[in-house]
Amino acid sequence: MRWLAIGVLATLTMDLSRAVLVGLRLIGPTPGDFAPRWIGYVLRGRVLHDDIAKSPPLPAEVPTFLPVHYVIGLALALLYLQLAQRAAGNFLWAGVYGVATTAFAYLLMFPAMGYGVLGVRFAGTSIWPTLLLHLVFGLALALWWRVLGR
Repeated sequence: MRWLAIGVLATLTMDLSRAVLVGLRLIGPTPGDFAPRWIGYVLRGRVLHDDIAKSPPLPAEVPTFLPVHYVIGLALALLYLQLAQRAAGNFLWAGVYGVATTAFAYLLMFPAMGYGVLGVRFAGTSIWPTLLLHLVFGLALALWWRVLGR
């Protein structure tokens, strides 16, 4: 059950890092800012949008999104721990894995939001902040694996 703690803590580390980077104005808006709205629409059966920002806001977008976000983090943590096995504490492997997790956002979520592959049609920044935050997630998997013991 250690994987549960690792998944929650790695996802929380990514979320707190995002809040700090936004607060310091080191990163700006990304298509991921609309993930709560997109997940809300996905749960209602609508996946594709011309521009998710122009879709009407849904009630309780963030409270609906957070459990989904953390379940995804848990699933990615479990997959990482299964793939990495003894190398789970290796920061290089974890960083590569974290970067690889951007594939979902770049290839599915951003295009479905109406922003194209990699979010290239989004007016704000998209590529590097998403990559950076997923790198943080991967490194946090290795960190929390080490902190919580093998």
